Amino acid sequence: MDLSLVIICCDDLHVFVTIDSVDVDVPIIVSLVPNADLEARLRARGVDVRLSIRGNYSTSANRGLAAVKSSCAFIVDSDCKLEPGCLSLIGQLLEEAPLARARVHYEYAPYIPFSTSIAQMRNQMVTERFPVRAYTPGLGLRMDLAPALGGFFFDERVFWAVGSEFSRRVYQRGIKVVYSPDAVITHAPIPLGHELRSAYKLGMGTRVQVELGLRPGYESPNWLVKRFRNWVKAGFSRGVQSERDLPLRFTYWAWTVAFYIGYYRTSFR
Repeated sequence: MDLSLVIICCDDLHVFVTIDSVDVDVPIIVSLVPNADLEARLRARGVDVRLSIRGNYSTSANRGLAAVKSSCAFIVDSDCKLEPGCLSLIGQLLEEAPLARARVHYEYAPYIPFSTSIAQMRNQMVTERFPVRAYTPGLGLRMDLAPALGGFFFDERVFWAVGSEFSRRVYQRGIKVVYSPDAVITHAPIPLGHELRSAYKLGMGTRVQVELGLRPGYESPNWLVKRFRNWVKAGFSRGVQSERDLPLRFTYWAWTVAFYIGYYRTSFR
């Protein structure tokens, strides 16, 4: 199979779980935020390590992809593991389309508060969202795709929220994304603090896209009308919420607040 696995990693020992979950013989490249101990352990395992910079997911993804010598690559994060058959299915999908998405299964654990509601929210926002977006982790791509995307894969001016920027270019250029629910990666349980930091950085990265003219701002009248319409529609469809829904509703609320703090704090800067 002419495919390489690119793992994005920052100070995460779970990367060894990710590596051990690979069930086919493919080159493994870890794009690593500098960490001498982790780098030494990875190199001892025979892994190709490419050093990146802290705080810029686009740079990490590009540096990992720059090391790929195969015709295709599959990008995951170090807090994921691949389920059996995932890479083989992605390889097959990339024979018919330039981009392929795996299904992300978000795990939860009773000893990690709110991890259940975070998994539910992520499934609704990412896994069950159609049409399929070209998001990472779990994204397969052909290496000859860059010219069709403007000559590059990920825009390094956008340090976070890179999936939305990449997916928007894919959509604007009419590039096909195929999806298989049988190609699965499993994401480790996410603590609430981690999720809120991620939401905050997503807000920052989204605002950067607005300032660069890559997307309209959330303040535009068209967006506000659309948001209000969807909010009303969702309210009628949900009806009365049970007490069991309260953790999920709180998680959505907290995530949204963190996102907009990041968004507007960046604009004030």
